[in-house]
Amino acid sequence: MTTSSEWLKVKEYLSFIGLERYQEIFETKGYDTLFLVNNLSNEDLDILGITKEGHRKALLKVTINSPAPVRRELSEGYWKRAFEPPTPSRKDLPFNKDTHTETEGSKDFRILLVRHGQSEANINKLLYTQLADHAVPLSKYGKIQAAEAGNQIKLHFEKVTGSTSPPENWYCRIWTSPYLRARETATLLMDNAGGWISDIRESIFLVEQQFGLFEGKDWYNNGLEGFPQELEYYQKCSKFGGRFWAKIPLGESRFDVCSRVYQSFGTLHRDASVGIKNVIIVSHGVTLRAWMMMWLRLKPEWFEEEKNPSNCAIRLIEGGIDRKFVWGGYESHHRPDLLLTQSDQHKEA
Repeated sequence: MTTSSEWLKVKEYLSFIGLERYQEIFETKGYDTLFLVNNLSNEDLDILGITKEGHRKALLKVTINSPAPVRRELSEGYWKRAFEPPTPSRKDLPFNKDTHTETEGSKDFRILLVRHGQSEANINKLLYTQLADHAVPLSKYGKIQAAEAGNQIKLHFEKVTGSTSPPENWYCRIWTSPYLRARETATLLMDNAGGWISDIRESIFLVEQQFGLFEGKDWYNNGLEGFPQELEYYQKCSKFGGRFWAKIPLGESRFDVCSRVYQSFGTLHRDASVGIKNVIIVSHGVTLRAWMMMWLRLKPEWFEEEKNPSNCAIRLIEGGIDRKFVWGGYESHHRPDLLLTQSDQHKEA
């Protein structure tokens, strides 16, 4: 049974909000620190098996992401202090020198962002008339790309650690989209990384943007027969720089994708809290841009200007700073200033 002072505070908190019935499940599932409780997400509540809507709202209500007025509803004193820590000085915050914004991530937290390899639909859009997006596999060339990306990850980790094999206590986890092409990419990365990748897990928050009625169609340039009003609305938003906000019929806007990927951050923080400081995220072009925008707290204008990464491109986020591309991937269309060799990247880091 856990007896640490942190766990006692968690128990006290659950009693304070009238949910002491969940003390045992919080302890059993390892949610036994204020950091974890203070960063609960809907995914965490699913893991904990908490289904009652009122209880879920109560637990999410006082997280660090809640508005200050909500947190002030807590009693004066201990719980306000516990869940609303003093603001650190600017010199203590991770800093993104390119955007001058405070960012997520501790100094030693390393994240590699990898787009899936070339898919069959990347070379044949008509495939969408036969398969749903989530079932599209890698092409033969895409599998070769993913295998080489695994080798590039191996070389990167060898360089940053100065070792040809993983050091003692090394742990690197892949979080991947459950779409088939991303799953296949993740498996090939692990198989070709020389033992540097420890395990693979999936997150539904990392799936591709849902294109709904527009899926697999060259609708933006050639029109969308049968849905003229929907297309007119989307093109109007785009004309005024609002493509980010425009919702696709039966699908998602880019704003929706950003809101979705943000829900995965609690899981990453939980990994970091138990010593997993190396994470690889395997996902899709739009989703990776959304992830970066939210993690680095960038603006929608950045999202619209940024291009999708090339297939299997590897981008490094370290200490809350965008360290740019470790490896450019295939069929690259990045701006030249974003492409750095591994050597150049480490000089900057």
